Amino acid sequence: MLLAILGNIGYIYLMSDYAKQLAYFSVVLIELFFIASIGGLIYAATAVTGTSQIMEERKGALSLGALIVLLGFALFNCMLYCYHDQLMVAIAVIDATADFYR
Repeated sequence: MLLAILGNIGYIYLMSDYAKQLAYFSVVLIELFFIASIGGLIYAATAVTGTSQIMEERKGALSLGALIVLLGFALFNCMLYCYHDQLMVAIAVIDATADFYR
């Protein structure tokens, strides 16, 4: 409990000083997660060996999973591009709120 309280206070101080950088860092981490997920699913789909019905279904499911994550990745980037101004307003609001609590 104490660690959570100290972590929150530390995060408020970081948000007060580095709100824009933390937001961009979060976006980069999400982007890397998408890329790693797509790569992992494609690798798993190509690494499946065997010709049984179950193995073919597994390859299809992993490929479908990679496609779904790719669509989520594209949607996320479209939302970032289309709503960049609203993202900047949200970061400014968070920065102002963090300044108030500091």
